[in-house]
Amino acid sequence: NAAGLKKPGCRQLYPPEEILVLAVRCGVPLIYGSDAHAVAGVGQLRDEVAAIVTRARKAGTRPPS
Repeated sequence: NAAGLKKPGCRQLYPPEEILVLAVRCGVPLIYGSDAHAVAGVGQLRDEVAAIVTRARKAGTRPPS
């Protein structure tokens, strides 16, 4: 969920990237959600979320250190 990226004091996805890495390791599929409450908000921050999810997927497929 992208809403946290816009929220002052948060600036991270819901759930945060560390949890996304654990989800990948457990085989949980990741999907994008903009948390839009109006049509104008659909797809907001999609590129930023895609970059974070890509990092989490790469990190989640490596053995934990």
